Amino acid sequence: MGLPTLTASSAVISFAAYYTYCRTLIFIYHVHFYLLFGFVWCIHVVGYLFYRIIFWPKYFSPLRHLPEPTEGRSWWNGYGKRAFFGAKGEPVAQWNRTLQHNGVFRYLDVLNIERVAVTSPDLVAEVLQRTQDFEQSGTLFLLAAPILGPGIILVNGTEHKRQRKILAPSLSTKEIRLLDPIFWEKTVELTEKFTEIVTNTAAASGFSKPISVDHYAGLVTLDGISKAALGMDFESLKNPDSAIVHNYRGVFEPTTIFRFLAVAKMVFPSWLVESLPHSRVKEAKKAIKLIHNTCRTSAQQKKALLAEKRLTTPDLISGLIRDRGVSDEDELVTHSMQMLGAGHETVGVGITWSIYEFCRSAQWQHDIRAEVRANLPSPESGDTPAKFAFEAEKMPLLNAFVSESLRYWPPVGQVGRMTARDTMLKDLMIPKGTTVHVSIRAFNHDPVNWGPDAKEFKPERWLRRDEFTGGLTYVPNGGALTKQALMTFIHGGRDCIGRIFARSEMLHVLAGLIGRFEFVLTDLSYMDENEIEVSGGGFAYKPTHGIYVHARRVTGW
Repeated sequence: MGLPTLTASSAVISFAAYYTYCRTLIFIYHVHFYLLFGFVWCIHVVGYLFYRIIFWPKYFSPLRHLPEPTEGRSWWNGYGKRAFFGAKGEPVAQWNRTLQHNGVFRYLDVLNIERVAVTSPDLVAEVLQRTQDFEQSGTLFLLAAPILGPGIILVNGTEHKRQRKILAPSLSTKEIRLLDPIFWEKTVELTEKFTEIVTNTAAASGFSKPISVDHYAGLVTLDGISKAALGMDFESLKNPDSAIVHNYRGVFEPTTIFRFLAVAKMVFPSWLVESLPHSRVKEAKKAIKLIHNTCRTSAQQKKALLAEKRLTTPDLISGLIRDRGVSDEDELVTHSMQMLGAGHETVGVGITWSIYEFCRSAQWQHDIRAEVRANLPSPESGDTPAKFAFEAEKMPLLNAFVSESLRYWPPVGQVGRMTARDTMLKDLMIPKGTTVHVSIRAFNHDPVNWGPDAKEFKPERWLRRDEFTGGLTYVPNGGALTKQALMTFIHGGRDCIGRIFARSEMLHVLAGLIGRFEFVLTDLSYMDENEIEVSGGGFAYKPTHGIYVHARRVTGW
């Protein structure tokens, strides 16, 4: 029962009651009828909310017998406060450690809405593989579609399969290698920017003023995806205050108003929320319109070049037009917006957490710097890295560090799926419309998947020493105890199609930064990761207040 049903039933009851009393239809012009209708409607709504918030989860829900956390839970709002302000995936990760359960439990979210958390490897695999029963959440579509467009990340069913079939060839290892020169070009720009900051602000120790890692990581990845996907350079590093950069980057900032608007869209129509006279709403609409027009202009230009047989650039959208035969302009805009949104924010967050972990280990900085310098040209030389230079066989230490960073600090902390119908999960019946959460943080930190040291940041788990040569080799599964233990890019029919792109860009950027600089944290209290507040707003698992470092150039490269 929803708002329209409540309104209709209130009108019928009011109509019947007033007609019985007056015996005439003229009463519809009487103010008393509308007062009665309003009273009946309020009674209906209050009664319905009381039933759904209090009685349903406690006495009637088929999920009420599942294990659930209760400590600190609100009687009417469940763990809504933690959901609103806390880091995505962190509550489930905590309950996974402290709650007695068999791989599945329930918790109450905003207004006591039921959520099912699945943590055991077999159940998680089942949820992710059964894409027809466990669909992408409609709530996520409401929140993200204006920014990302109705593309592969948000759609379900046959449309998702169609888009995936079109996009997958363009994001293969072979095609991503063609983008390596773009990644290196942007890496060189970033190292030059950091070099300029260090040169101009270095103290006697040689260390620079505080540098916002997440800020520059976001800029370099926005440049990287704009050129790699659209074939046009936003030049974020050179012009961070340009209209397109300032507005678009602002959309992803995890502010309190962002969280408020997200909850509001769960209760009120999207058009109403998007009409609110708030500056954040206006800025978001402006940014979305600007990026939408940019993507459309890019698509039009590429189609014109194709007609002239001059479309030769390696960017992803050009490949879709030239090699995959995609000609619909709206679809090209949708793919462009998805790539921009998903391809810059998450990779930027991954780079940020990696630099943070480098700051916590001077030895890993030293060892990987030596490996980078032995395999890559200096950014100042003007040379480009050799083919396959970033492969694990060439640089096992860097690859191990990036893999562990992605495991320990997944850029997206949690994914949700909504049941498309009443669905059986093993012996559990989950009602239609229930959100099932898979905490990537919980899965990646679970000793069941990674052993007793799962809660430790240990890049060496991805390395093995060759007994004959004595050298280190990269272990692709990191010594995991289960087949699909690394959940960062998830698994199943909706796994991250851009994983190769993301990893390749991270390897390039981190190699350039660590190859040239030594980093230390500005706030040494952050050496304890528990001191870092992680955002509950936005889409990514990112530090709320950013990560600031001092950088010092290490001579010789």
